[in-house]
Amino acid sequence: MPRDHRPRLTDRDLVHALQRLRLEGLETGRFEPLSDRESFYLQLFRAGLRPDREDFILSPALLRLEAVQFRSGGEEEPEAALPFTASPEPAISRP
Repeated sequence: MPRDHRPRLTDRDLVHALQRLRLEGLETGRFEPLSDRESFYLQLFRAGLRPDREDFILSPALLRLEAVQFRSGGEEEPEAALPFTASPEPAISRP
């Protein structure tokens, strides 16, 4: 059976297109920034620097990570937020 050689859109293409639309929407004021990355893009754009949109488009995996951080409020895990305290015991015991 012959293979279908028509171009197909992948998830990566969809994620890329959606991010491009978000950045264009930030420029026109239709959207508000949802992440630090988008805020930085908008700050550069308003300063007249015309940032390259491609520099602000993430891979699908990094975009998912950014979405998880956004949903969690960007808070660190409780254990990671605790300050480091040194122990009086040596890390390596010597014979």
